[in-house]
Amino acid sequence: MNEFHGGCACGAVRYRLASEPFDAGYCHCRICQLTSGAPVMAFATVPRDDLQIVQGEPARRASSSFGERWFCRDCGTPLAMAVTHQPETIDFAIATLDDPDDVAPGFHIWTQSRIAWFETDDRLIRHERFRPDTVGLTDAVAAGAPNGAEGEGRQMNEKNAPETPAAKQETESDPSVVADVELPDPKDVNPLAPPINTEAGA
Repeated sequence: MNEFHGGCACGAVRYRLASEPFDAGYCHCRICQLTSGAPVMAFATVPRDDLQIVQGEPARRASSSFGERWFCRDCGTPLAMAVTHQPETIDFAIATLDDPDDVAPGFHIWTQSRIAWFETDDRLIRHERFRPDTVGLTDAVAAGAPNGAEGEGRQMNEKNAPETPAAKQETESDPSVVADVELPDPKDVNPLAPPINTEAGA
């Protein structure tokens, strides 16, 4: 296995990956845009215990009732995201790797909230919202149950779950098929948050 190391801009937080990352993709959701200050974030996934903090300690913030963002408390670099409906895995920000060229995104999600002047020059599959068969995206999750799914970030697909790595495919389902998910109002999470049109992203 290749060695994967990364960290924040100021160097206060460093991590290593104990396994190969998988299921890399772009997320255009509104929460990712606001969290990063960028048009899009790129995430990849590892088993939760395989994202190992070797220096410092990331700050953690609840970005919704079911999602948690990790970041450096000193420089603000967004490092990772965990969601309660996928407790066995964690998504890390690919750009924080020392060698981000080694992990290339393979799809886009939440393109319905893509910023109009931004586009990537690729032929990757695009999903307006969640990918079909997103792990943990049950009816209860979609309705915003306490153990529900987050309407933000890269969502792991059943085909690419870590317990069945052989099932990963280079092509996916019809991108026009998207999950009909009711997203939480950011005001319910942070009363000081600016209003966000959830129909335009997560």
